[in-house]
Amino acid sequence: MQVDEPLIRVKDLSRHYQMGGEVVRALDGINLSIYQGQFVGITGPSGSGKSTLLYVLGGLDRPTTGTVEIAGTEISKLTEDQLSRHRGRTVGFIFQQFNLIATMSALDNVAFPLVFSGVSLKERNERASRLLEMVGLGDRQKHKPVELSGGQQQRVSIARALVSNPAVVMADEPTGNLDSKSSRDVMEILTRLNREEGRTIILVTHDYPTLQVTSRQVLLRDGQVVADHSGDFRSANFFNLQTSEFTQ
Repeated sequence: MQVDEPLIRVKDLSRHYQMGGEVVRALDGINLSIYQGQFVGITGPSGSGKSTLLYVLGGLDRPTTGTVEIAGTEISKLTEDQLSRHRGRTVGFIFQQFNLIATMSALDNVAFPLVFSGVSLKERNERASRLLEMVGLGDRQKHKPVELSGGQQQRVSIARALVSNPAVVMADEPTGNLDSKSSRDVMEILTRLNREEGRTIILVTHDYPTLQVTSRQVLLRDGQVVADHSGDFRSANFFNLQTSEFTQ
């Protein structure tokens, strides 16, 4: 589904880092619009800026220049407190390393983001329980991360990303630490969220099979967008630009 106004609008975005006497241009003049209901795969070789772009889009990092607007809010102008509240309402994150709290059960990990939103304990637990059921972990709600497989931990992190009903889900290499079966399970969940619920998903990956499930592919190189394609990139020879740089 696509509407007239973008959910995310990026204009002249750059992110530069000072490393000794050298300036590293991690992002270098990116313009991008992402619409509600899209499943966007951001890809490119190592060092291309794909994770940096995701973190700037999600408000985990600040741009050096340019603007990022999400759901009508220009996040590059927000204070740290405003940005934190905006992230909590608007963005759900899924990380390669899961980032679960080791001392908490799966249920408590999923419910935790709602603690800061004034949601009652009863409602927090009900929402978390429903989401764990949805990702196939209804019988693992009381288990701590150490008692779960990598694939199960990532499913907990997906449930946690959804608990605040965010406008967009952002995933940074969500299958990077998983075996092939767990990777397929995770991607099936994300695909279902996009196709059946209309969730907007932005996924960073360097993995060719993972990219195949996305409906739009944005290719970065040296901090710049060098290709932006919607549909089946295989038939469009999307990877002719750099076939040797991906896992095929």
